[in-house]
Amino acid sequence: MNIGLFGGTFNPIHTCHLTVADQVRQLMALDRIIFIPAGTPPFKASALAPAADRHGRGVAS
Repeated sequence: MNIGLFGGTFNPIHTCHLTVADQVRQLMALDRIIFIPAGTPPFKASALAPAADRHGRGVAS
């Protein structure tokens, strides 16, 4: 099984994240993409969306 990892804040996850993940999945012949939301990045001052809104579970897989 070929798996891709996609990290970012996904604050919140949106269509562009999904489009990029799907394109990479197709180009690299991946079976699955796993989204890995970042914790609290030091370069972002604003509050992050709740983790449940950022995990991307079930998308682009």
